[in-house]
Amino acid sequence: MTHTPHTPRRLGIRGATTLGIGAIIGGAPIVLAGAAFTTAGAGALLAVLANGALAALGAVALSELGARFPRSGGIYLFAQRIVGIESAFAVGWLVLFGAVSAAAVFAIGFASFATPLTLTLLGHYGVSPPAPLEAALPTLFALAATTLAGARATRPTPHLLTFAKLAGMTGLGPSGLLLLALERAELVGILWGVSAPWVGTSGASWLGVVQAMGLLFIAYQGFVVLSASAGELHHPARTLPRASIATIAIATALYLPIFLASASLGRPEGATLLEFAASSDTQMVAFAAEKTLGSLGYALVALTALIAMLTALDANLSAAAKLVRTMARDGTLPRRLGRSDRGGLARRASLSGALAVSLVVLLLPDVRSAGIATGVAFLLLLTVAPLLAL
Repeated sequence: MTHTPHTPRRLGIRGATTLGIGAIIGGAPIVLAGAAFTTAGAGALLAVLANGALAALGAVALSELGARFPRSGGIYLFAQRIVGIESAFAVGWLVLFGAVSAAAVFAIGFASFATPLTLTLLGHYGVSPPAPLEAALPTLFALAATTLAGARATRPTPHLLTFAKLAGMTGLGPSGLLLLALERAELVGILWGVSAPWVGTSGASWLGVVQAMGLLFIAYQGFVVLSASAGELHHPARTLPRASIATIAIATALYLPIFLASASLGRPEGATLLEFAASSDTQMVAFAAEKTLGSLGYALVALTALIAMLTALDANLSAAAKLVRTMARDGTLPRRLGRSDRGGLARRASLSGALAVSLVVLLLPDVRSAGIATGVAFLLLLTVAPLLAL
């Protein structure tokens, strides 16, 4: 959305930080923890730290651009102003692919929790769905969540859901650390595993850490929302960098305890970290919570994950719809996608984004593949941002 003189600049540092936290904190760390630990062992903790540092560098570059062009629109607008509409076309498609593939991750992640909960509920009442339907449930749930988000992508996410997501994510880390403090031997074992890339022991390698970084970078991709909202900020040159760094620091402070506690406390007796991560996959954090806190722990993680996936899916589809509408009005996409209905809602752009997400879900039906595709897109954008800033 392009800033006009009538757009109120109402967000200070506190408001901008709140906006960034709402955008960046999502369910990706929960649903991708198993894949990250399977890939990098204890080095997944290093991947979280490295991604935080990379995101901070990218945020600084985008902050410079937001200060230079204090209008809402994000990196597509910056590219358009600096290198022209032709090059902005390629940047816009890269941003669009990142948003669509991120939305697919959250749709698949939602299905990975909705499916077992549904089967458990049906089993409680003695109902057993036919095998073909049971096999199709994850895809059906992912497509249903995408359709729901696409139908309401033109409306803001309810504040209650955002608050519930943040409360759940905030509660998981401290509770895990409290339990971890009682298991010092487990903590020492994980920290020794983190040192594996340096000392050359098994369990982690630099290649695995790099692969986990690509897989987990989606957990930080929300920082681009702040630069895309530059037109709404008081003193963007000062507010953007401070709020961006604060947002990324808070996200890292939430993610690390969740990863550390899950890797330390969740393993069954006799199982290695890699075996536990591979066998639990998207349920790793939930199984760790269940092992330490019982059914209440699993319920807390599952509910937090479901809400976080839906809100993140909603946010990414909304961002994709806005970009589709802007590119259509610029003529770099079919102009009919930029038209609004009588109520001013860009339903065509929203539904086209939902259709694109549905296609990605069908083509990449597992969260690891979709996560890697998203990570590659946003890591490429991290390369583009400093170049545009220079």
